[in-house]
Amino acid sequence: MGGAGAAPPSPFLDALAQRKNSRLSSHNASLLTRLDRYGARDLDAALADALARSAVAAQSVVRVPRSALAPAAAKTSASLMLQPTRASPASSGRTSMVLATSSDANAEATMSELPRRPDRPPPAPRRRQNIDHRAVMLEIDHLFCFVDPGADWASRAGEGGWILDQGVEHAGQGMRNRRLWLPEQYLEFIWLSSRTDAANNPLRLDRRADWRTTGACPFGVGLRGQLDEDWRSEFWAYRPPYAPEAYLWVHRSNESTPLVFVIEASAGTLERFRPRTRFADKPHLLAHARPATIHRLSFRTPGPIQALLANVAPQVIWRSGSPQCLEVSLGDSASPVLKLAEEVSLVG
Repeated sequence: MGGAGAAPPSPFLDALAQRKNSRLSSHNASLLTRLDRYGARDLDAALADALARSAVAAQSVVRVPRSALAPAAAKTSASLMLQPTRASPASSGRTSMVLATSSDANAEATMSELPRRPDRPPPAPRRRQNIDHRAVMLEIDHLFCFVDPGADWASRAGEGGWILDQGVEHAGQGMRNRRLWLPEQYLEFIWLSSRTDAANNPLRLDRRADWRTTGACPFGVGLRGQLDEDWRSEFWAYRPPYAPEAYLWVHRSNESTPLVFVIEASAGTLERFRPRTRFADKPHLLAHARPATIHRLSFRTPGPIQALLANVAPQVIWRSGSPQCLEVSLGDSASPVLKLAEEVSLVG
């Protein structure tokens, strides 16, 4: 350093400067850089300033070989080490640093106390959640289950206080249905009405209708909402022949899992098709013996269901086993179970 008032060269600082680009850590290098800005006469002030700016200075070690020191300094110091010491009662909130020099006499010199940065509480650990955020916008619109049209599931539903509509034909898909409407979702009971149509349709619902012999899954889950591009790659586009203006995205999973599809539309359109809005002029379809909404679905199938169903609402639970069945919870777990058919039950 030059200019008026500059301190005379110091062998000690020269030795430190020669070592700062070799074995020193980045923190020690920063320390030495700051020492260069001071003269030897201001060594204590330089150290205090540098240590106050380095969070790890208390653990930094600067080692200077004896051969690099001036003869006078070599007699008293072979290495320089900064060590933290226990604070005295009178210096609460401050820490005392000791400049320890190894010499024949093992002398120690105490520096002035330096203020330390107030302790900061450790950051709260981030809770890891097994949630796939690509599916958060999807919710259940309706469920379907294949049933035997000649069985007594409809009369059982009526005896339990549940109202079914007369249903419709899904022309070109080979299916007919009856539905149990709830304010937010509905349950669809379907059966094969035209094997030819079903066999010629890409959904091949005839195989699901014959689930006892084919091993296919007799259930389906219709979702509403928006798919993002990551999920969309797992679906294929389908236009129902009975409603060509509609557009569905069908999951590419195999027939041993529930048929999962997504009804994509604007928020306003989806709201208009919620049963409570859709049948505002037909309240008798929602006039069940007791108010109900779907709280939980529980599937039992031989193989796992699609991963995205773990993130939709209401909750979907899967259990491995057979025979295949679907349990729809409309009330709490203590509610009575109404078994409509071998493969489907209502709780609540």
